[in-house]
Amino acid sequence: MKNRKTAISVLRFASAAFAAFFLFCSCSGSSKKQEAQTTDNTDRGTYTEENQMSDEACVSYIASTVKELKKIVPKENSAIVMLEGYYSVNDGGGGMFYWDSSDESESNDGTVIAPDGFDPKSGRYKRIYEPQHINVKWFGAKGDGSHDDTRAIQAAIDALPASGGEVILPGGKYIITDTLNVGDGDGSRSSTKNGIKLIGMGGQFGHGTLAETTIQCGGDVDVMISFNGPILDCGLESLKLNANNRADTAVVFTAMSESYVDRVQAICFNKTGIILQAGTGENGDSRDNLFRQFGSITNVNNTVMILIDGDIESGAIVRDSVFTACRFDTGQQENSVAVHMKYAKQLTFQRCHFNVYKFDTSLGLLLDGAENNGYPNKNSYYDCSVTRMAVKESENGKIGYNFLLGHGSGDYELVAEHPKVFGLLDFGGIIRYDEQTN
Repeated sequence: MKNRKTAISVLRFASAAFAAFFLFCSCSGSSKKQEAQTTDNTDRGTYTEENQMSDEACVSYIASTVKELKKIVPKENSAIVMLEGYYSVNDGGGGMFYWDSSDESESNDGTVIAPDGFDPKSGRYKRIYEPQHINVKWFGAKGDGSHDDTRAIQAAIDALPASGGEVILPGGKYIITDTLNVGDGDGSRSSTKNGIKLIGMGGQFGHGTLAETTIQCGGDVDVMISFNGPILDCGLESLKLNANNRADTAVVFTAMSESYVDRVQAICFNKTGIILQAGTGENGDSRDNLFRQFGSITNVNNTVMILIDGDIESGAIVRDSVFTACRFDTGQQENSVAVHMKYAKQLTFQRCHFNVYKFDTSLGLLLDGAENNGYPNKNSYYDCSVTRMAVKESENGKIGYNFLLGHGSGDYELVAEHPKVFGLLDFGGIIRYDEQTN
């Protein structure tokens, strides 16, 4: 269904682009070339003044790059412009624009472009597009593995309307040197913008000849991508997040609800690969999310693949979400945890792997109730492979019930000895608190 919706979105964008192109072409006819005004008062380039449309002259321009476009100021109040590329022709950053001599919008060098040194300050090139569908190449992202694409990607995110939309990252390696912020919530105050979806191509699985989309950290940062809630209806899809041992955390979801993550992998982080957390206010729950083929793997000791926690002071909690076919893997690293569950309830894991190889020091699942009495609670694990499980409690903090149904028994999958951890083994045996199985 997701792929079908994406395909429909692409068709809608293509239709809008075709309409703009038709308008551009409809101006063809008997014409005369005249010199275009430029911002440095030199004669450069040409425009074509065509036949009359609605008693007004239809004027069209062509610019090869954004740099070239910024040097041109149409003499008319309105005009149609074809941009052939951002840095070079056909590099993905081109598109159709119209010139509005009265517009004073802030330029973002993607959907709104201001000429260089233009006086008066009004006058902008406005991209003709569907506001809910944005491509990072429009803003100057290269995805070549060396260019710093931080500003371009953030500008694309910020260009979405309040209702949100899709930010497309075509296949390639995008280098970032600062945190990409999705939404502007602070954990208690809700984000003013919702519905933001970052969509790549291929992800860690690849699709035939499609190049996967990788966002790679090129500078020392705490977090690569931060979803700042409370925020609704967001998405992260078909991406590899390579922290490159420069970021402590690949992605943080704060008070994100009614959202999805699909085919996303986080690697090479220094502390915690993924943090799924509640906010700090009354509406700070993180709830009703769907995670599919989502995972992380470490190459550093003393790390956590995913931390799931709420805010006990405000009562905001992580709840009512589903994980399907996910994999959280500590690899060969020591003193690491695949899944660290704290203040969470009614989460469902289906066909997921919580994997370790260093059985003497690392854990597949840590149920941590030491600071959150009665939690994690009512979480279910269906047909999952949970290598080495443990419970952490304190004098005042005990876990709630956790259910293992169809728990694997073939890969040294030890069950924690605890009266509130119970269920059925994959061969039908009953899990009892006073025994371990392998």
